[in-house]
Amino acid sequence: MDEAIQRGENRPHYPVPKSLTTAVSIVQRLKLMESGNRLLDKDFVVLDQVVGFSEVGIRSAWHDSLIWMIGYVVVGAIVYFVQNNYLVETKTQVLVWQLDGSPLYWTAKAASFSGLLFSTGMCVYMSKYYIGNACKKAINSVLLTRAIFLVGFSLVIFVFLNAVNKMILTDKAIAGTAYSLSFVSKGFSKNVYYFLHNYFRRALFEAAIVSLLSNFISVAIPFLSIFIFRASRKKEKTLGLERK
Repeated sequence: MDEAIQRGENRPHYPVPKSLTTAVSIVQRLKLMESGNRLLDKDFVVLDQVVGFSEVGIRSAWHDSLIWMIGYVVVGAIVYFVQNNYLVETKTQVLVWQLDGSPLYWTAKAASFSGLLFSTGMCVYMSKYYIGNACKKAINSVLLTRAIFLVGFSLVIFVFLNAVNKMILTDKAIAGTAYSLSFVSKGFSKNVYYFLHNYFRRALFEAAIVSLLSNFISVAIPFLSIFIFRASRKKEKTLGLERK
């Protein structure tokens, strides 16, 4: 019976994962089945489950990217404009550093990384089960598709935001946009000009750099944790043999 299960025959039915937490739960069950010296065949995780794990990685990366884009770029810009931080110098003290902008502005920007932090933490937690054929196949399906999407997204955003910065937000275009809004009021038109000129161009360049750095770090951490967990298990195994 055990040999049949190892080959994938009469295997327990596991649902196709629909979320990152479900994927972690399935990996935990696979780890229990591969405990000890019993290894499952790599085909134990069938094609529909591989596709499911891959879709989980893509959806997770897409949701994290969307949350970051809305929070860091859109909400951050709205808070900055509403509070007139582009006209009145406002500083936020963070430990020994002083940052330009109000506490609410930086809170909104920090909150934009919540999705990325959660999914990275879940991937790190899942990486400790990187043992055995079936577990490795499932985890690789999640991590690799997530990595490809995040890296691709950050590169597209970097190119897009820099193109907008250099080709659309020119001095002439900003002046024209502000002038076209003068029908609302001269004060509002002036505020829009200073906002676009003093803040928004710089913010887009900053967002392009932050997108690259945060996504590359988020991709690297789970893979780095795999090596750390493997080194830790190897060390524990060596110490156990020495004690015997």
